[in-house]
Amino acid sequence: MKDVLGIINVTQENPNLQALGSHRCQASIPYAGRYRIIDFILSNMVQANIRNIAVFAPPNYRSLLDHLGSGKDWDLEYKQDGLFIFPQNALANNNQGDISILNQHLDYLEKSNQTYVLLSFGSLIMNIDFKGLIKHHIHSGSDITVLYKQKENDDLSLSNILLDDFQNISSFKASGSPHGSLDIFVLRKDLLIQLIKKHAHQSVNLLEILMESADKYSMNAFKFDGYVQKIDSVASYYQSNMQLLESCFLAHALFSPNEIYSKLKDEPPTKYGETSKVKNVIIANGCVIEGEVENSILFRGTRVEKGAVIKNSIVFPKSVIGEYAQLDGVIVDKELAILPFERLSGTMTSPKVVTKHKIIGREIG
Repeated sequence: MKDVLGIINVTQENPNLQALGSHRCQASIPYAGRYRIIDFILSNMVQANIRNIAVFAPPNYRSLLDHLGSGKDWDLEYKQDGLFIFPQNALANNNQGDISILNQHLDYLEKSNQTYVLLSFGSLIMNIDFKGLIKHHIHSGSDITVLYKQKENDDLSLSNILLDDFQNISSFKASGSPHGSLDIFVLRKDLLIQLIKKHAHQSVNLLEILMESADKYSMNAFKFDGYVQKIDSVASYYQSNMQLLESCFLAHALFSPNEIYSKLKDEPPTKYGETSKVKNVIIANGCVIEGEVENSILFRGTRVEKGAVIKNSIVFPKSVIGEYAQLDGVIVDKELAILPFERLSGTMTSPKVVTKHKIIGREIG
């Protein structure tokens, strides 16, 4: 798939994730103990032998840049092609849409050697073989191909698409349709350039343009039957992580057949003290566990002091949970200290989020 250019467009931040992404790009929010959200789509592209990948990022991209670096951990260091990160101007008007940043870097698209573009929007957790999608698009002869899934009854996060018997899309506003767009598209690069130039001086997003193009271009759909989770709220983020603890089958489906790559960290094995108790957990390297951890996810460098109890919670890297503190249904941001005897709780639908900007606990490091 060397004739395919990958674009990951994460310029549009979801306000429902503000509690987790106020000081970081939402694509770089930690996930499943050792990953970041962007790792999944990026790894899937790499596994499809896509060697030229551009990430269009929002202004608060520093954590994303730190995570991705040169692309070495994804085997994307090349003299030609590789990983490119294009941040949005911090002074840009938020109402301009993302067409402006795409237009600013139009020369990158025009100079690239690829014929097709695999374009992804938003924060998706999935493991997919993109080769099948790309081959389907080429063989279909359609202008645009859209990846979709069969919606669950209560799934309101995906745009409804209307399909005919030949998998052609006629609308993205089909009320009651059981088919939901995953906002992943394949199209020719010259068509993408044409769309960007046409709308360059409008305050509009590329996703909106594509969704409104069903009556202007031939648009085909390709079904994905695997597990996928759209992270569009704190609740969906929390529940997606907790589901990994509930189902071995789900965890296997998410991390296979493609390996999911992430930034490598040189951390020692986790140390378990004599007073530690762990049950049904995902714990990264570099942790020190003296207390009790159940049904929870701990990222690297977490320290759980003696007598502390953590249940149904997610703790980001390098945080300290003080002696006899109790957490249940809590998301703790990175490099925070929860004071001894502190008690914090949330629910499955409304987890408690402790961020760097909260008074609870003190920042360390």
